[in-house]
Amino acid sequence: MRKKRLPITVLVLLLLALPALLFAGKKPEQEQLAYDIVEEGTNMDYRNREPDIVVIQDEGKFRDPHTRIHRIGTSKPPLPEVDFSTRFVVFLTYGEQPSAGYFIQVRSVVERDDTVVIKTLLKEPPQDSYQAQAVTHPYVFVAVPRNGYARVEWASAVGEVLYSRPL
Repeated sequence: MRKKRLPITVLVLLLLALPALLFAGKKPEQEQLAYDIVEEGTNMDYRNREPDIVVIQDEGKFRDPHTRIHRIGTSKPPLPEVDFSTRFVVFLTYGEQPSAGYFIQVRSVVERDDTVVIKTLLKEPPQDSYQAQAVTHPYVFVAVPRNGYARVEWASAVGEVLYSRPL
């Protein structure tokens, strides 16, 4: 009877220790940072075929991508208000997509050492749905607090770094 318990006890102990073994040596990310979605959309005149990340430190540099996005169309929205003395803006675009129904979902913004990590998910239209067959360019502007960061990383929802830019 005692021989049967030993393997089960060892298995239970291994299962309890597994998370500690998997994450040993990895630096934990700090709590999520407060952030704001300044603007998001899918149709724009920015026209990057590939994903792109732009770090914007002041209003003058904010005006350029915002103007390029809204170059075409009759109603041009005003430049969103951002206090650049306390925040900076990160512009993300997933590039050209084949139809409507794609958009960027910001899952979290976290601090890791001297880096801001923005985790996103590219939401796709359901396979069985009918979408307008028009090329779209999903984008989002994210305002993040200034805290002496050196880098911004754009990561997938599971943490795989897609792009990295210095501040």
